[in-house]
Amino acid sequence: MHRHAVILATLLFGSATGTARAAEPDGYETVALPFFKAHCLRCHDGKQQKGEFRLDTLSRDFGSQQTAERWAEVLFRINSGEMPPKKEPQPKAEELGKVAEWLSARLKEGEAARMAKRGPVTHYRLSRDEYGHTVHDLLGVYFDVTVPGAFNDDPRRHGFDRIGSVLSLSPSHVERYYRAAETVLDRAFPVQQPKSVVVRRSADDGKWKDRGDPGPERWLLWPDSGRPAFDVKTAGRYRVRVQLSGLPSFKGRLPHLALWHNGLKRAVVGRDVLAPEDKPTLVEIEAFLPEGSFAVRNESPGTFSDGHTLSNTQFTFRSIATTRQNRPTGYQLFTPEGQTVYPTLMVDWVELEGPILTDADRQKRDGLIPAKDGDLAAARECLTRFASRAWRRPAGEATWTGT
Repeated sequence: MHRHAVILATLLFGSATGTARAAEPDGYETVALPFFKAHCLRCHDGKQQKGEFRLDTLSRDFGSQQTAERWAEVLFRINSGEMPPKKEPQPKAEELGKVAEWLSARLKEGEAARMAKRGPVTHYRLSRDEYGHTVHDLLGVYFDVTVPGAFNDDPRRHGFDRIGSVLSLSPSHVERYYRAAETVLDRAFPVQQPKSVVVRRSADDGKWKDRGDPGPERWLLWPDSGRPAFDVKTAGRYRVRVQLSGLPSFKGRLPHLALWHNGLKRAVVGRDVLAPEDKPTLVEIEAFLPEGSFAVRNESPGTFSDGHTLSNTQFTFRSIATTRQNRPTGYQLFTPEGQTVYPTLMVDWVELEGPILTDADRQKRDGLIPAKDGDLAAARECLTRFASRAWRRPAGEATWTGT
């Protein structure tokens, strides 16, 4: 008999608690409800629902996503001055401030509950572009993720490559991540830091006056043409300076200077150039460059209407005036008046400085390697410091338990 009484009491208690009215949030009766009665319920209650919105029965469960969205809309209307309408009695600024603060506080309080009710979130690996940016943010190391063989191409869905459900992780991904990590660490903590050097390649050898030439030689670059510039032996940040003139086509289209990677078959960086023939400009570009051979190239579109690409045999060029007299064959590059037909670059010299290690990048690497080999305590501190920066939250002692 006693056992049945306990069961019955339990059922009754459960029924009573299930039907009991939930407690109102703090301040609803004293702050929010008086404001709503004075300025809102006349148009949004059981008798009238303007905009198909009813406020008197709107749940105060701010832990519900759907409910929070409706209250967020109420807050937006109040903050924007849309509600109450201008034709209705207007509340004082103090009243508006109190109810807006109350709604903001309640929405903030329910945020954790709403997050807990979400469905499972798909964990995804970093895309290859995200990996490259993350490595630089953490260690100041440039790693070109587009180099063939560096990483698998990321699948795209609906035009995006950051959807967790399609960013799979295969054994080949893991193998490439390990190889990339080794490369990144070798660049961040080399046995000997690469020495920064400055190398220059000029179009002219400087002896044109001794030979009686009409002027110094220049590299003439029409669209899709280029000249060898320099070799990068160690990937990193470099500063490239180019002295050149940039003349537009007779239609006004500008030439585009590009640093072309011969191995990757693409431009790494570039910019448009506009400078008179007799007043060359100095272009300075600072960028991350991968290892390999580079050329300076005119990447301005140079395709004819019939699909053929402008091509021409390289020749000694000094100035438009002297060249027009010596070009009886080949494509016409200049008009009789000396106007360039195509967007044209005239390069004097190219200079490469680097690799450059900035103070900001050097500071990113400080304190990440123990000063003494075999010091496990120091290694744990370094790993904790790095993990806290990478995860953007403190990595406590429990993180490495069993490691």
